[in-house]
Amino acid sequence: MGITVKVSNNRLILFVLSVLCIFMIGITTFRDAWLAPLRTAVGVILMPVQSGVNRVGKSLYNSMKDRELARTALEDNRALREQIDALLLENTRLQEDSLELKRLRELYSLNQEYGQYRMTGARVIAKDAGGWFQVFRIDKGSADGIQVDMNVLAGGGLVGIVTDVGSNYATVRSIIDDVSRVSAMSLESGDLCIVSGDLQLYAEGKLKITDITDTSGLKQGDKIVTSNVSAKYLPGILIGYAGEISTDPARLTRSGTLIPAAEFGTLNEVLVVLDMKETSGGEGGL
Repeated sequence: MGITVKVSNNRLILFVLSVLCIFMIGITTFRDAWLAPLRTAVGVILMPVQSGVNRVGKSLYNSMKDRELARTALEDNRALREQIDALLLENTRLQEDSLELKRLRELYSLNQEYGQYRMTGARVIAKDAGGWFQVFRIDKGSADGIQVDMNVLAGGGLVGIVTDVGSNYATVRSIIDDVSRVSAMSLESGDLCIVSGDLQLYAEGKLKITDITDTSGLKQGDKIVTSNVSAKYLPGILIGYAGEISTDPARLTRSGTLIPAAEFGTLNEVLVVLDMKETSGGEGGL
């Protein structure tokens, strides 16, 4: 009995809904004008609400989009900064490599120029206080065959001489140091002279030339090289070029300046000549 009543109720509900749907279809088909006021009223009520919802939604969307763009821009900016930093480091490294290659080529050229001597390369690892390399230390010593009084070259010519040696280092006194004196000669005339270090004069990029005889043919622009009579320096190594030469007052000698071939403001690598002068004595041990 209960089941029969429940089935009847369902059929009744289905019948009512079917009739209502048919009625609505008929109205929208044949009496569309009846619904126009209703649609208008609904539109008047819902349009402001819909517009407000649209504005709020658009504002939220734009805000979210702006935040996403800002986050993406920050990430892109950070990535670009990292790339720029990496490129700057790489560029600096390439510049350093290029400069080192240039210096090594100069040393190789110097080695070829003085091919009659055995040489070994070394790096400068320390120097005395001051703007120039008047006394400095290299990274090779007795374990590498370095000995006191070995000649040191760089930058196209003579740099100095080894004065102290440890097992893995050596100290070099350069020709610009105040106590340095080198027996030299003009390559063109063969006339002898003395090249003396002078830190004050080197501030102008020059050294002293002294003990030039009044009858000497040494003149400005001559190549000045180590002399054959030097006790410590091997002969024929370029020291620099003669500058102005003048006669000393009340003396039968002349003196002047010399522009050194090597640059003593920046020394990174040098060549140590492993051959040594066999003779002893010479001009005061120069």
